[in-house]
Amino acid sequence: MLSYYVFSRSHYWGKPSSGSTSTKTNTIHGAYARLLGKIAIFQQQNDELFTEAWEKFQNYIEDCPHHGIEEWLLMQTFYHGLISSTHQSVDAAGRGAFLSLKLSDAKAHIEKMA
Repeated sequence: MLSYYVFSRSHYWGKPSSGSTSTKTNTIHGAYARLLGKIAIFQQQNDELFTEAWEKFQNYIEDCPHHGIEEWLLMQTFYHGLISSTHQSVDAAGRGAFLSLKLSDAKAHIEKMA
């Protein structure tokens, strides 16, 4: 869902309008789309610790402060980008399914683990 949102926005932002869009504006919009894409397609690497993955994801968000993505969708994207063994750890530490937690509880859970 997020990747569709991001890629449809990146197509819009990256596409120059009829003759009046400058190269500088296209470059800025392209950079914005790349940063937004990093958030949308976040993936934890196999050799990456949970804390490193969380820090990387937070850096992506900080690099694109006007991303406009709702918090619940950011948390869901982070969770879905984790490798299987980390999913199990996150769920076990939260005494159940992470995605069933309230947003505030999910954020607190991740921060505590990180």
